[in-house]
Amino acid sequence: MTHLTQLTLAQVPVSTSDAVARMDRLARQGFEAVAEIARSFLAGLDKPEMVATHPELVAGALSAIWSTAEAFGNDINVLAEQVAAQDQDAR
Repeated sequence: MTHLTQLTLAQVPVSTSDAVARMDRLARQGFEAVAEIARSFLAGLDKPEMVATHPELVAGALSAIWSTAEAFGNDINVLAEQVAAQDQDAR
């Protein structure tokens, strides 16, 4: 997963429409990543003894969802800031 903090200056958006297109792509990637983590975890719930005996699996899945959502949210915010379109309340 590539995050904006790793992008080169050549990849910085040059227009609002470019930034919006990149934000859309990042949002879709982020939602897909969160969905995959949840889907994988739910598949493991077929064996309830795994969750009962390994609560760290629940914590790990929730932590992965949280960190993935934060990373993609931060990347989208970076793009919005580059074109002065960030949420004013988020600052």
